[in-house]
Amino acid sequence: MKAQLEEVDTARQAAQTQVRDVVLLRSRLLQQTFAALRDAPRKVLGEWARTTSGSTPPRGDKRYWSPAEIPWVKTGEVAFAPITQTEEAISRQALADCSLTLLPPQTVLIAMYGQGKTRGQSAMLQIEATTNQACFAILPNDTWDVDFLHHWLMASYEDLRGLSDGRGGNQANLNGALLNALEIPAPDIVGQRRTVAVLKTQLAEAAAIHQAATTQLAEIERLPQRLLAQAFNPSTTQGDVT
Repeated sequence: MKAQLEEVDTARQAAQTQVRDVVLLRSRLLQQTFAALRDAPRKVLGEWARTTSGSTPPRGDKRYWSPAEIPWVKTGEVAFAPITQTEEAISRQALADCSLTLLPPQTVLIAMYGQGKTRGQSAMLQIEATTNQACFAILPNDTWDVDFLHHWLMASYEDLRGLSDGRGGNQANLNGALLNALEIPAPDIVGQRRTVAVLKTQLAEAAAIHQAATTQLAEIERLPQRLLAQAFNPSTTQGDVT
């Protein structure tokens, strides 16, 4: 039994390493894709795209939160995944009174601050929505393909966090001025879409490997319990352990 459990532990460590390696592979694919565009023309974000942020309607005024009619995004929901729904919604009265912009689908959001890893994360709206003041919104435009822009932001996550880290102070936050000053690769739209198509294929292959490795790890995690059950229940067949 001890030898079997040691083998399981060895297999677990190998599977955990594979999962970590696939996560790193995803990051490398993003980095390599945009590093290859280092000679492409660059444009300043704020000069070539409309950007904005939102606000938080006063919580004490029920008119702004009921009826809950319009999705309202918080930074915790900006997490490198499409946004198709939100935890909270505001009223149309809030939209009219509280310096909020109704953002269209394919708006790209960046979390300007938030706890832990949130700051610098990005996401794409799949719905019409508003945001709080901690979300920076880049509206759809003719300069950047939305998928190209979002993948570039994902590849630039650590760089974005570094922008605010360098500012000092008790809370390292991003702001509109820093983000509007970003110089982003801007090849022609056809080239952008070609780049994204290749990248998406590579990321899909990495995701499939990650899923397989995660499934394998989950199976390995269940093995010790099965081995113990077999040890204390001689009627358990060998096939039940695999």
